[in-house]
Amino acid sequence: EKLFIYCNQLKKSYIMKKLFLMASLAIVTMFNAQSTTLTALDQGSYSVGLNSTGLGFSTAVDSGVRNTNLGVEMGYFVEDKLQVLGGVGYTNVSVKDLGTVSDRFNYLAGVKYYLNNVVPMQVDFNGDDDGNEYVGLQAGYAFFPSSNFSIEPSARFDFATESDRRDVFGLKVGFNYFF
Repeated sequence: EKLFIYCNQLKKSYIMKKLFLMASLAIVTMFNAQSTTLTALDQGSYSVGLNSTGLGFSTAVDSGVRNTNLGVEMGYFVEDKLQVLGGVGYTNVSVKDLGTVSDRFNYLAGVKYYLNNVVPMQVDFNGDDDGNEYVGLQAGYAFFPSSNFSIEPSARFDFATESDRRDVFGLKVGFNYFF
């Protein structure tokens, strides 16, 4: 009976070692694939992306301000890893205890560079139909589950161009298709 228990323990240990090895190989393969050159980021490629900022925080004292944003961005790679962007979107601004304050349509024009193929850094000029204009900086990480699709969580900071407007920090998730 002790031999039977010992054999079962060895068998479980062997299975666990195999599972650990398979998981390790999968992780190494994923990171290796991330660092290889992606043809999706080559000069002449296009992209279409759906982007959202489910969380946005005003830098003012009234922390009850929330911006919810949904937009579409289109881009063209003028050089490998360097993309020119244009986009349109919709923003809902609500204030705690007041509900929806405004609904706005947005625009964006800028550039995005993929550092090491997986760190998208973006600089843009953006605004809305209410006259708010910002210079935006954004950085994140691009996960490529396939060679032509990325998921890009990122942090973003919009600097107001006018002194009577507020700077805005936000977290963003983008889903991009490259062709």
